Amino acid sequence: MLQASSPDAYPPVNPSSGGPTGASLLGSTLVVVGLLMLLPRACRLEAKGPGVPRKTLGYFAACWVVFIIAEAIGGSHHDPLQIIALGLLLPWPWLVLKDWRTFRWPEKPHGWRVATLLWWTLLVVSAWIAFLPGILDRMKFTHGLVAHSHLAMAGFTTAFCALLLRLTGNQFGKLSSAVAWNLAALSMVVVLAATGWAESMGVAWMAEAPAWRTAALAVRALCGVVMFGASLHWWISWRPDAGRAVILSDHETNRSSLEPGRRRDGRRDGSLADPDAVAGDESAGYPSIAAGSDSACELDRGVRVLHGSFVRAMLEEGDDRGNGVDDDGDRSHLGRRLSRREYRSRRIACGVVGGGGDRRGGGGGSSDRPEGRVLAGVSLGLRAAGVVAMVYAHFLIFAQFAWVELMRAAGGTPTTEKLALGSMAVAGIAAGFVVARRNTKPAVLRTAFIAAAVSAAVSPWASSMPGALFVSLLTGGAIGTMTVSLAPLLPRWCGLGWVGLGTGIGYALCNFPPVFLASPAQQAGLAAAFALVGAVLVPGTAAILPTAGSTSTRHGMVAVIAAFTALVWLDSAAFFIIQHERDLKSATWGEPWLWRNAAVHMAAAVIAGLTLRRGFSVLLAIAWTILAAAAFAVNDSAIRGLAGWIYPAGVSLYSTALVAWPGFFSPGAEPRLIARRAAWLYAVAGWFGSANGIGMVQSLHHVPAAFVIMAGMVVLGTLLLRRDQWPVAVAVAVVIVLAVVPASSVPPKATPVERGRAVYPEEGCIHCHSRYVRPGSTDELRWGPASDLSQVLGEKPVIIGNRRQGPDLTNIGARRSEAWLKLHFLNPRDFAPRSPMPSYAGLFKDTRGDDLIAFLRDAPADAAPSLMVAAVSWTPHSKGVVPDGAPLFMNHCAICHGPVGHGDGRFAQVLIKRPTDLDRGPFVWTPSGPDLENRIARTIKFGVPGTEMPGHETLDDAQIVALARYVAYLRTD
Repeated sequence: MLQASSPDAYPPVNPSSGGPTGASLLGSTLVVVGLLMLLPRACRLEAKGPGVPRKTLGYFAACWVVFIIAEAIGGSHHDPLQIIALGLLLPWPWLVLKDWRTFRWPEKPHGWRVATLLWWTLLVVSAWIAFLPGILDRMKFTHGLVAHSHLAMAGFTTAFCALLLRLTGNQFGKLSSAVAWNLAALSMVVVLAATGWAESMGVAWMAEAPAWRTAALAVRALCGVVMFGASLHWWISWRPDAGRAVILSDHETNRSSLEPGRRRDGRRDGSLADPDAVAGDESAGYPSIAAGSDSACELDRGVRVLHGSFVRAMLEEGDDRGNGVDDDGDRSHLGRRLSRREYRSRRIACGVVGGGGDRRGGGGGSSDRPEGRVLAGVSLGLRAAGVVAMVYAHFLIFAQFAWVELMRAAGGTPTTEKLALGSMAVAGIAAGFVVARRNTKPAVLRTAFIAAAVSAAVSPWASSMPGALFVSLLTGGAIGTMTVSLAPLLPRWCGLGWVGLGTGIGYALCNFPPVFLASPAQQAGLAAAFALVGAVLVPGTAAILPTAGSTSTRHGMVAVIAAFTALVWLDSAAFFIIQHERDLKSATWGEPWLWRNAAVHMAAAVIAGLTLRRGFSVLLAIAWTILAAAAFAVNDSAIRGLAGWIYPAGVSLYSTALVAWPGFFSPGAEPRLIARRAAWLYAVAGWFGSANGIGMVQSLHHVPAAFVIMAGMVVLGTLLLRRDQWPVAVAVAVVIVLAVVPASSVPPKATPVERGRAVYPEEGCIHCHSRYVRPGSTDELRWGPASDLSQVLGEKPVIIGNRRQGPDLTNIGARRSEAWLKLHFLNPRDFAPRSPMPSYAGLFKDTRGDDLIAFLRDAPADAAPSLMVAAVSWTPHSKGVVPDGAPLFMNHCAICHGPVGHGDGRFAQVLIKRPTDLDRGPFVWTPSGPDLENRIARTIKFGVPGTEMPGHETLDDAQIVALARYVAYLRTD
């Protein structure tokens, strides 16, 4: 790769055509031929016959000889030798297939062998066709060559690597994901090839994107999403265990080699519900261990027998602590994967012990309703969902909205606001750790709800600083206590489905229009009501059911907290920006969209609750993907509405996981262990993550792409990588950083246009000059094409101007040259004797003057052509007496053209091109002929774009006619 990266080595490009040579493509592809021939041999597949035929080896050598000759001679895709050299690749798909047929391949490599051969055939054939002169000349610099690159690097390379992994014993994905990926990749290649061919028909698509090109790129994006989803599934499901199983022990033998009715360890396939069916095999297994057998296979089988006895004993005892079997039924306590029959038996036992129903779906058995401790027939799971909903509703509507607005309405300054919110965070963190250490009983949760209701109820009257601190401390302590004490109780009350339902209800309540649109004082009262409802819904101590255990994720506590912190940080930053930008807010969760937001929140949260146990890491990765897509969409006005649909879904997905992780995914069921995990999670991710996300975007007006990328690196890196993959991931990250970050740590300097934009308001230009050409007015004739209002208001800051005392400067760059602008800044009265504009010569003692000129010269691309069109169609209409032209000439023209028009004015030696001699010419722009006076008048009125000749837009038609007649008089004198 290092050698190939050198521009002198690969690919050799013909300088006359700009295209690659056939020899370069032949040489690189022959290396791939060698890899394809080596693949079955390197993987030690059993051969059916002798090695590679001599004819194939001879043809391979001949191709290399042709490559050396063609490379030495050189040429382009117009030379027959280069075309023939590349055509030598066409037989190789058949030769590779013929060679592979001499080996015994695994039965089910999920179609990757066929996919590799198909991609290889398509690559070779399309490469030769695309190299032909009539095709390559058209496809260069279009999406056609992009399609061929995707075919090689995405299609063929992925298929080859997937086949290699399969042959070396790695397992990943399913047949459906492999088919989906290959179909999506093929569709992308076909669409890009068709797009490239259409682009080669002409260049009109460069000026205005046609509908077919937009549709093609949309299909390409959709295919990319499918490919990303499939590859993510491969990543998650990858396990390198198949290749080592046969060597280690006999219990990993393929199912096809086992006797019917036997398990992998040789025992009869009996159910745990029928212990007599396996008793004989167990009693036969113990003597082999007691006798000290030297056989590793027998020892392993004996351990498996003991393991099965241990599992049955744990189930028969009805262990309600959850330490014997993981709740998801995937693995037993000692690590062996349970059979389906064992899994079903264990689920039945855990259902009786843990409160009924399938915990995966959220509970619902008869023992969910303890006698005498249920609120008027309401199930325990529904009450737990209500508690989760009230916690979320109180926190979102009061702590994040109403309380901040109440402080601002009371005259609070930014400093006092930060102090109050900081004290709330400190109180919340401290309360969480105190509760985790001391007590997490339902009574503590109920007390916290009451304290939260009190703080919200008194907040409208807490106008002083001590009162604000009291409300902040009480609110923070109550929220910290509620969140931490709730974590160990939820697994004993309900399942994950109820958690998702509660999260969805909480967010839906906050987006309910009467709640969302209420005044801050009304929202505080509603938050107090929510807290009181939560206190009533909290089940009593007698309602706590013993838990059947929790599901421990394969990620450490630090990794999960880091992932949640990144998600909360990104969500808080994006939410703050959207909430404080009028255009962003109106398009995403403005008043017309509140019902939609509530429904999306509810649906996404419920889906998260039902699927969380099946794929914790995948769900968080999907949450980040949705938030990232929403962040990019909200920055683009064309697709901003899409963000309003998907942003609530991403928030609800990770919010459900945020509530569930401490209790449902804990390595143990001990309440204090779960509470400590919750305290750390909500301290780091909840309080710290949200505060930093909001604090870092105080002055931003769009969601930075860097925020999205950084959050994604943390989320995907911590959740999708195992510990043994971190060294490779860190190495890749270092390479990417070194490749992207400039060598110098000094941030890039602002451009002259950017610096000039800052100088413009600093020097007070906005007080006398406007930068807005009003549509449908005389402004368009004077100052150029009309301005786009949305574009003007989208400037940061908006510099539309306070009033128009001088000319409009929107299109000044198309009407004045750089030299003219500098001379005018040095002394404006040289061009207009009565000008009120002061001299700005001081700006040119440093770069500010040149920067300001660069900003003014940065005119829209259509300004100059529009001015020329207006000039050609304009004719002066003078009414009344035409004044004498000589005084006007002395005031406006003599400074450059001289007092008598000989081109010897005071600025004649300063300008790059000497002004025209109005006596002798040459008259390039106003040659002699009919309608000479009007043509001279147009030149005086609009100037000559691209030259030093300015326009005189402020003169009326009579003055323009007077000057035109005087200039014509000088020409005839």
